[in-house]
Amino acid sequence: MEYILIASLILVIFIPAIYIFFDNMEGYNNKLAISKATRMGHEIVRTAEEVYYGGIPSKRTIKASMPQGIRNISSRSNWSLPYNELLFEYAKRGINESLVFVSDVNLNYTWNNNSMKQGTKTVLITANRTLINSSYVSYVQIKIK
Repeated sequence: MEYILIASLILVIFIPAIYIFFDNMEGYNNKLAISKATRMGHEIVRTAEEVYYGGIPSKRTIKASMPQGIRNISSRSNWSLPYNELLFEYAKRGINESLVFVSDVNLNYTWNNNSMKQGTKTVLITANRTLINSSYVSYVQIKIK
């Protein structure tokens, strides 16, 4: 009888402790992934601004660590206004959230679903320009491989 009481007491203590431990580990892993994505986004935007102000044919290649859980990478831009954002979309506990990185320069991007897989990525950032309404507009091309 005493053994059953001791075993049930141990289960009552250890099962909630194990649940709390794994729940905290998931939160820690999410914070780590968000931190990596934040570092990557800031580095891409900072490098894009350096390349843009360097002018054509400036280009830089950086290595960045893509964290697990990034669902989509996109860019919102209005080249006639100084409105350029790089967005990393991820799911946190089933809720979609975004990390937004604001840039002072025009951004254009090229990437695919393989670009968002976890691991080390090569990011090629190139200064470029295009003809829009009979005037040249400078921008930065971002390619994630």
